[in-house]
Amino acid sequence: YVYRSDDYGKTWANISNNIPTSPVNVIREDSENPDLLYVGTDNGAYASFNQGKEWFPFQKGLPNVAIHHFDQLGYPELVALFQKAQFYIGGDSGPMHLAASAGLDLVALFGPSKETIWAPLGDHSRVLRGTKACGKDCDAWQCEFNYHCLTSLIPEVVFGAATATRVAIDMRKPAFANETKETNP
Repeated sequence: YVYRSDDYGKTWANISNNIPTSPVNVIREDSENPDLLYVGTDNGAYASFNQGKEWFPFQKGLPNVAIHHFDQLGYPELVALFQKAQFYIGGDSGPMHLAASAGLDLVALFGPSKETIWAPLGDHSRVLRGTKACGKDCDAWQCEFNYHCLTSLIPEVVFGAATATRVAIDMRKPAFANETKETNP
């Protein structure tokens, strides 16, 4: 169950709604948008764009795994997590560059920062931008267009890039676990 209080715990409202029944391990409110909530359960991650009235799965096409953290990891924990991860999805950030330097396939989400300067290095990186162009002062701390370049990047596009990344990873693997290369004598 997931509950929310708007009066410092005097009253509580159940906002579990359409989240499948499963232990909830972590919930986070977005630091920029209070309507955007993230929930990590034993069966995957979910997001709500309306303070929990409706939830959407975060792992479309990906395996359902337990999610215990969203933003509480330090760099040593991130390195350990990256050693077990198959790929990374995230915004232009230190963890994104750390994932790229660890050799992970990744999908980098860009908004007001310039990917020509800040894009991750590596052959297995994809950069995504929204459909709306940035303003003339792109890369600024204050955006005259309320960061519409990032908010126009819709979840379906991110899920599609994640699926394509997963397929690319699978295509690099041998078809059979014990596959060996034949050599000519």
